[in-house]
Amino acid sequence: MIDLQRIVHTCMLVPELEAAMEAIGSATGLAWAAPWVYEKLEYWTPRGVVTTPRIRVTYSKQGPQHLELIEPAPGGFFDVSSQRGVHHVGVWSKDVTAEANSLVRQGWIVEAAAVSPEAGYGRVAFLRPAGGGMLVELVTTGLLPLMQSRVGATLKGVEV
Repeated sequence: MIDLQRIVHTCMLVPELEAAMEAIGSATGLAWAAPWVYEKLEYWTPRGVVTTPRIRVTYSKQGPQHLELIEPAPGGFFDVSSQRGVHHVGVWSKDVTAEANSLVRQGWIVEAAAVSPEAGYGRVAFLRPAGGGMLVELVTTGLLPLMQSRVGATLKGVEV
């Protein structure tokens, strides 16, 4: 069962990170962490491994549910040309493998993961209900220290 109290972020794909930070920040009062970059971000998908050439990311410093903004290069799992706006909701998971397998047994579809389901999904897994709907990212609680250091604030919603 997905406990909505464990939501750590809502992710939006944006075509230009600084413009989105300015527009959303001025309308909401959100302050942003310094953006960081992932180069050649690879995810397992049912169609094979997909590489997103580059993404730039920031999180709102305010929480407990943070806003994540991603500016992706064309191509890959986060391709902004195919969709913009809300991409997924991130939920802390103490056991990504067990939780993803439980959702799959309930009919959810794995759209992407750090590694294949046979290898245990890795640190993150993106799943969607079979009938469509909200994409959920299960995020291992092992990433909590890294994310807190990047955001520069305490991330809530999970006890590690």
